[in-house]
Amino acid sequence: MLLDDFKQGVAVQSVAEWQRIAMDFTRYCGDACCLALHGDVGSGKTTFVKGLGKAWHIPFIKSPSFNIIDLHMGTRRLAHVDAYRLNRDSLECLGLEDFLKPPFCLAVEWPEFFPIAISFSYHLHFEIIAEGHHKIRWEP
Repeated sequence: MLLDDFKQGVAVQSVAEWQRIAMDFTRYCGDACCLALHGDVGSGKTTFVKGLGKAWHIPFIKSPSFNIIDLHMGTRRLAHVDAYRLNRDSLECLGLEDFLKPPFCLAVEWPEFFPIAISFSYHLHFEIIAEGHHKIRWEP
């Protein structure tokens, strides 16, 4: 799958498709990649991150809602953040600036709540089209 496909939006109807799409997307994730994952609850953000993890041989990924950040080690390091409840004080405690450098991929759910300005490599938008039907779109 090419980035141009993501600009138009890619329809997704199953977990297997999410995984395949995310695994394809990993080829665009450079040494220090920051992903902004926009979308409502249930729109596929965490499922997409699970697909990234599968590509990088990370066996278990869950939503970081309660932990705020989950760190994963596989063939690639992945920092998965739920920024919904994040504030400047918690940001300093977590040391997130370390995850903005290689060899990490930083995947941030709810980036609009991220308390500092960072340069995201990609803004991915997740939508629920109908029950069981989703769409992922890249906004350059």
